[in-house]
Amino acid sequence: MDSDKLARRKVAELLGVHQDSVTRVLPEGLASAVITWGGRGKRMTFSRELVLRWHRARLCHRGHSARPCSKCSLVLEDAAVAAEHLLEARHGAHEICDDPGGCGWPGGMCRPCA
Repeated sequence: MDSDKLARRKVAELLGVHQDSVTRVLPEGLASAVITWGGRGKRMTFSRELVLRWHRARLCHRGHSARPCSKCSLVLEDAAVAAEHLLEARHGAHEICDDPGGCGWPGGMCRPCA
C-alpha cells in the first residue's frame, strides 16, 4: 500500500483510537477521506492527507468557547457533507460519482488553519 493510502487499522493508530471508533466517526466527516470502500474481501482505504485534514480541524480550539476557528469549522462542514454523500453513494473521495447527473464533487475542499 503506498504511503498516502491507509488501512482502517493505520487510521486508528494515527488518530489514537480503536478501529471500531474509526467506523463510528465515518458519518462525522471521516468518510470524506475514504478512497475505496471495504467489504467482501476488500480493504477500506483512506487518504492520509484527507484523514489528517479532518483530524486537525477537529482538534482546533482557536475559536470562541474552545471550538474550532471559522476556517476549521468550514473544513468540518465540508467533510460532513462529503461524508454523507460518500456513505450513501459508496464511491471514494477521488472517484467520479455514478449517480445520474453526478454528485457535483468539485474536487477541492477547505483547508484547516495552520
